[in-house]
Amino acid sequence: MDSLRFRALWALTAAADHGSTNQAARALNLTQPAVSHAIKMIEEQLGIQLFNRRSKGMVLTDLGEIFSKRVRQALSHLLAAENEIARTTTLPAIKENVRGLHRRVTRQQLITLVSVTERRSVQYASKETGYSQSVIWHALRELRSMVGEALVEHRPSGISLSASGEILVRYAKLAFAELRHAHDDIAAFQGNLSGRVVIGALPLSRTILLPRAIAHMAQRFPNLEFTLVDGPYNTLLSALRCGDIDIIVGALRTPASADDVIEEVLFREPLSIAADIHNPLVQRKALTLAELADQQWIMPIRGTPTRSIFEALFVKQGLKPPKKIIECSSLIATRALLLESNYLTFISRSQIHYEEHFSILAALNVEGLADTERPIGVTTRADASVSPGVRELIRQLHTVSRKLYQRPRTMNDGAHDEALQDAV
Repeated sequence: MDSLRFRALWALTAAADHGSTNQAARALNLTQPAVSHAIKMIEEQLGIQLFNRRSKGMVLTDLGEIFSKRVRQALSHLLAAENEIARTTTLPAIKENVRGLHRRVTRQQLITLVSVTERRSVQYASKETGYSQSVIWHALRELRSMVGEALVEHRPSGISLSASGEILVRYAKLAFAELRHAHDDIAAFQGNLSGRVVIGALPLSRTILLPRAIAHMAQRFPNLEFTLVDGPYNTLLSALRCGDIDIIVGALRTPASADDVIEEVLFREPLSIAADIHNPLVQRKALTLAELADQQWIMPIRGTPTRSIFEALFVKQGLKPPKKIIECSSLIATRALLLESNYLTFISRSQIHYEEHFSILAALNVEGLADTERPIGVTTRADASVSPGVRELIRQLHTVSRKLYQRPRTMNDGAHDEALQDAV
């Protein structure tokens, strides 16, 4: 799968469109044997039959339809890159040169560009890809000729991308992601859920929601691999939009932070004020925000949903938000600070599930927190057909959410139901 050439994929889609290798060859300005060889090479690499050959032409098999759909989505990203470069550039030379890029660019060239970008070094890109440094430099020069400007720039701080380079890298990653998922689709059709699911894990999801869902899936589907990536929301969002990760799980940003992603609610959960179990405030049967305003707090940085809700709570009650704040986005560090002092934090109880269970931390009885409820869910790309593994993960997250919060699902929670019916 990783060695499939774009030229072969174009041959596949042309043969599917025309129902004939002869007509596909004419459409691509290739010879008929070249098209036939390309299709045969793909079939051998995948180990499946893509077409049923008949006297009046050829039609895709069921597996061929599945694979062809992913291939078309991958190739559409190459065209989208070409169109966006042409639309956003102000240089006539680039507008002229980039025309037809989606048909001319090769897989090796894009692998090279992506690797150099991520590693910030031709030397490290050579080690990662297995291509020699001379091959990498040659590929970068070819891309420069195709686009009409250098895509990679050398600066004192390291390698950086031109505007056209950033566009091409983003869409190249999306194309590669589609081709990776093609293998997963084929395996799922054959009754074997496999592949790799890359998950952007926001703080709330890391304690109990994702671990429970993944543990259940790992038992049922031993060939399915999981990679959890944590980080700030904006970093995870950028990774999702370029295909580096498949899904984000955690607190939603409503409305969505980008128009090319879809958010789906799993459940809604209020926030609580927590402290060390030995904090004298834990024994109080009723507390008000006014009584806690002068306490030392541990909070996420400004701009995060939790911090915004926290500050709005005090303002709504005519109080000034606390000033004694240690900014910390790490649950481990927050827990340690709480245990070392009488500090307070504003947090979801899902995040301190085990700390409460083992009587390490406790939620205070504070009035006026009813309006702190926020939606928790999943975020996926709007233009993406999620892989079977991601569909099954979403199903499991719904199951875990219902058990944790013991509530019936609503109509709004079922956005993925139709797609989930196709999961293994």
